[in-house]
Amino acid sequence: MKVKEKIKVCHVINCFENGGVESFLITYFNNMDLSNYDLHIVAHCIKVPECMSKFEKLGFKIHIIPSKKNIVGHLKGLNQVFSTENFDIIHIATTEWAFIPAIIGKINNCKHIINHSHMAENFNSIVWKIIYKFIAELGVLFSTDYFACSKDAAICLFGKNRVEKNEVTIIKNAISINNFMFNEKVRMDKRNELDIKHDYWCIGHVGRFCEQKNQLFLLQVFKKIVKLKNNVKFILVGVGPLENECKALANELGISENILFLGARNDVNDLYQAMDVFVFPSLYEGLGIVAIEAQTSGLPVIASDKIPGEVKITNLLTFVSLDATPDKWAKIILENCKRSNRSTDFSCIESNGYNIKIEANKLDEKYKSIIETKY
Repeated sequence: MKVKEKIKVCHVINCFENGGVESFLITYFNNMDLSNYDLHIVAHCIKVPECMSKFEKLGFKIHIIPSKKNIVGHLKGLNQVFSTENFDIIHIATTEWAFIPAIIGKINNCKHIINHSHMAENFNSIVWKIIYKFIAELGVLFSTDYFACSKDAAICLFGKNRVEKNEVTIIKNAISINNFMFNEKVRMDKRNELDIKHDYWCIGHVGRFCEQKNQLFLLQVFKKIVKLKNNVKFILVGVGPLENECKALANELGISENILFLGARNDVNDLYQAMDVFVFPSLYEGLGIVAIEAQTSGLPVIASDKIPGEVKITNLLTFVSLDATPDKWAKIILENCKRSNRSTDFSCIESNGYNIKIEANKLDEKYKSIIETKY
């Protein structure tokens, strides 16, 4: 397929904070031939500088603009970047707010605007649901191509009708399988580093501290677990607006000594090795890539029933209703801690579309096919 020498692509994200979107981009572009691309990324804040450094090392040109709270500055910032750079593709991962960069991109004559859904939200408010659908449709209207990480995420942002008509391309949140293979030495080294005794069970969670990830409920579950088993440690990985509130609740519940708040980490793949079970009680997810990573590491995964069914790619994952009590969650988690076999059938990972070596090639070809009519 003949394309121009360099495809100029701009990714639009919210923040540099080691979230799912940033992980998706880093993983994919680490496994693509970047000689074909002139890569840029736009964000409105830097919460984890190390995250931004990963993009810089890959050759991304970084553009920091004002946040949407300063809407005039935000619009001017986007317009400045888009009008100056003349991108071939603008690839947006800001969910319902995609309409803002999509409109600015259209004004600046970008021919190819990808709207990428990474989230399948649950709506507690009818008013917000109506507003969401309206602004989401604006994003669709001003985009030329639609991507999603799962069917649920596609339906949420683009509607069931477009999904049934195959108008949405599913781009799986694939992973580097070899990075997550279980290794007994890594397990022991990491547990020693974290001072987790050999006879302790280690229960882990990875996620941004926010309402969606449901850590306040998780801490109530941890309280019940401590009552049932003394020699247990909990690992919480991530940063976010509810981090201090969660630490305060842990103190209030009297379980602080059992919890390691590890913040933002670059060794999550090794931390999975130290765990005995992974817990994922989110209120909603586009997919939940950490649950895929944990299964690849051979970990039993206890996930909420609000997470897309596509995340269950092995028998290691068990769904539990969020209507169940913390007591029930605690018992199910402890039952799964007893599993000793940490092997994984990697054919399941690949057959379900999560081997990055295969999926990165698909994204590469998709970019090329999107612009082939232009060049």
